[in-house]
Amino acid sequence: MFPKEDYPWSPNLAFVLFSIDIFLMLFSCLVIPFYKIAIQEHSFSDMNSTWLISVIPAVVVSGAGSVVSQVLDVERARVVLILSYIIWGIGVPISLCIIAFYYSKSAIYKLPPPELLISIFLPMGPLGNGSFAITNLGISAEKLFNSNDREFVPVPMMGEVAQAGGSLIGLVLWGFAVFWLSLATSCVVYGFFKYKVKFGIGWWSVTFPIGTLILSSNEFARLFQNSGFRIFGAIMTVVLLIIWIFLFSRTIVGAYTTEMFYDPSLDSIAEVMDESSSEMGTLPHFTE
Repeated sequence: MFPKEDYPWSPNLAFVLFSIDIFLMLFSCLVIPFYKIAIQEHSFSDMNSTWLISVIPAVVVSGAGSVVSQVLDVERARVVLILSYIIWGIGVPISLCIIAFYYSKSAIYKLPPPELLISIFLPMGPLGNGSFAITNLGISAEKLFNSNDREFVPVPMMGEVAQAGGSLIGLVLWGFAVFWLSLATSCVVYGFFKYKVKFGIGWWSVTFPIGTLILSSNEFARLFQNSGFRIFGAIMTVVLLIIWIFLFSRTIVGAYTTEMFYDPSLDSIAEVMDESSSEMGTLPHFTE
């Protein structure tokens, strides 16, 4: 957006914003999981994909670092690159653990309630963004960790190995994301026929996962010069645009009719209260 040739201050701004992003990410990835484990009470049946929200920032920050490192001077770029690899190691493995538990929970307890049905798409977020991040980090590492700079990198060909390994790991995560896209789409379509699903602000959560898959697809299309990735990315971009227009229009209408300010989870609470009232009504009454 701001080429450093025309805006010399833009790399410094990117570095400052990236540093701030790291501190915010650490709070989200360290404090919230601590509260979940040590303070809050949870059950396996209540577990849902929103648990990923606290660790997704680490995956996003690592992807941002892979981009920022390519516009900074060499010294700062290397620091950002190393930090981005470490941050990727925080976000992606934890996300995979949560996704594994979520898959097991979904297989045992079936689809989530209607108000959380769209959240099935959330696991695509760290998969798609993690794929982009590790691939782009490899590209940046190939430029910065060259074999001639033995003072900083004592291992020959580290940059080339990082790029090759990053591309392969990125492809694996991309394949996982495509699998989850197919699974989530099937489950949501089935859920729409099975449940009465009301529109809510949570539906916007589908845009980020699809966007990350598009981002990684375009990166592979550029890296491998492959038309298949390019076509897939173009198709998903059109799909995302259609979804965005639909969500935006429904949000405007929902805000005007105040439908957006209603919590759909209250329906299940109301059903429980109605059942309790009916049971109380069947109890015998004693009079003096």
